[in-house]
Amino acid sequence: MSGRNTTPYLRAANITTSGLDLDEVYEMDFTPAERERFRLRPGDLVLAEASGSATHVGRPALWSGELDLCCFQNTVVRFRPHLVQPEYALLAIRHLVASGAMARAARGVGLLHLGARRFGELPLSLPPWEEQARIAAEAGRREEHLTEAAVALRAARASAEDQTREVLAGMSHGSLLARTDSPDRSGDGTHGSLAADLLPPDWAWVKVKDAGDVQLGKMREPTSHHGSAMRPYLRVANVQEDLLELDDLHEMHFTPPEQETFRLQVGDILLNEGQSPELVGRPAMFRGEHPELYFQKTLLRFRAGPEVDPDFALLVFRSYLREGRFRRASRASTNIAHLSRKRFIEMPFPLPPLTQQRKLVELAQGRLEQIDVQRAATDAALARIPEITTQLLAVAVSGELVSWDPAAEPASALVARLGPIPDDSAGSLPSRKEAALPEPHPAKALTPKDLGQTLEPAPRPLSFPDLFRAAGYDPDDTEDIERFYLLLRDAVGKTLRVTGDHEDTAFEAI
Repeated sequence: MSGRNTTPYLRAANITTSGLDLDEVYEMDFTPAERERFRLRPGDLVLAEASGSATHVGRPALWSGELDLCCFQNTVVRFRPHLVQPEYALLAIRHLVASGAMARAARGVGLLHLGARRFGELPLSLPPWEEQARIAAEAGRREEHLTEAAVALRAARASAEDQTREVLAGMSHGSLLARTDSPDRSGDGTHGSLAADLLPPDWAWVKVKDAGDVQLGKMREPTSHHGSAMRPYLRVANVQEDLLELDDLHEMHFTPPEQETFRLQVGDILLNEGQSPELVGRPAMFRGEHPELYFQKTLLRFRAGPEVDPDFALLVFRSYLREGRFRRASRASTNIAHLSRKRFIEMPFPLPPLTQQRKLVELAQGRLEQIDVQRAATDAALARIPEITTQLLAVAVSGELVSWDPAAEPASALVARLGPIPDDSAGSLPSRKEAALPEPHPAKALTPKDLGQTLEPAPRPLSFPDLFRAAGYDPDDTEDIERFYLLLRDAVGKTLRVTGDHEDTAFEAI
């Protein structure tokens, strides 16, 4: 928006779980009086008033004067500390989010709204003034340690991925074999660091079509949705790297000839024909996990020939996935890449003697299992960090994080000394330019058409709360919220469209 008093403002999208994100700050017109009312001051806390996630509604951040002049939108609740120090208040509000208290206080179906009044009624523990500072400092110190631990664990996770890629590449090019297991190449500088296309002397490059049979799956058609021979089949979602997910199998009709063509055998390798560029060609092997399985056209099946060990072929394809060879060989369309059968069968395939293939598989699988153990331990430790953080916040607000100082001013004396909250210090949920919004309708009998007409006079797209209010609904009436949500769901795409992003949703008339 433009005007004589164009002013930067915060919206919910600027408030992230890790603090403020000011890379994209919008502007709109604020009158001088509105600037005074909605201007942020250093030490203010800002909270996301609405979210589609119960774990994110009410998420807070501390405003430290990052911009000389900045206001806030009605998707944000401002909390101006009075009896609490800002850093402690941030801890306490984060605890309300982590404990689920914010989500329980919020209202709405699909999109949760907190509201300044409901937030203001939530309990907040109040330690002595000096203790608040010590709690915030100690919690900050411990969170820094957790952050450092998370950085180290992510580095270990990345290292595990690098090791996996190196093992797979070494297997595909022979460098994984001990010197005693392959001809002496110490003089040519290739052992242990083979170039991508250089193979041991007793190996050969062939094409995928020479290493095995490649078949594209059956196309789904309307006539396949019913029939006397419905059979379970695999699709892209079922084929992860080295893993078949069989919890959600779909079925379609396969004629007897199609059953002969598309039925999987133990040792068959499935590869994603269509996927995102970094995942196209993702392979997994069918090892008899299901008594009868078929596959769809979004998958390629590789059935190894007599001179190829299926496990060796799987590891080669996993190496190609991680090296980006499938991505380079595929044809990209927007954000989806296609590895056609024609392109796949012409790709090079390394072919060592069968005995070496089996030895390489044994070596590679042993090393990959060790890496998997390390990866699982790292993932488990990373998964514990949010839980530890939640526990830290709970301990901080319960008074157990730092020792109690008997000489400190009691919280009751603090309340008596500082007195009631000044009028401009309360949390607030502003209604921006309410006079410019349409007059409220009688809500109960609104139709999707009525909702679109409600938006037509609006000078700008309306946020969820503004549209809710303009439609005449009561924000504290649970039935009204549910009724409005159902009406909104029917109206979207018909009489109104969604604008903005997930955290800053607004609506305008079509």
